[in-house]
Amino acid sequence: MIDYAFIGARLKEARIRKNMTQEQLAAMTDVGSTYISHIETGMTIPSTKLLVQMMNILNCDPAEVLCI
Repeated sequence: MIDYAFIGARLKEARIRKNMTQEQLAAMTDVGSTYISHIETGMTIPSTKLLVQMMNILNCDPAEVLCI
């Protein structure tokens, strides 16, 4: 089972490390800041394309985000 709350929390940690707001990340990914918030809390499942785009923007290692 995929833990989307875990993935969202890891993305949030990476965003905060880059001193980036949800609004800035939303603008860079062409989605709304509410959508970013929902991803970070595990309420929304991002598309694979968006997930990869976010990891690239945040310079995340996929293992850091996806592996428990």
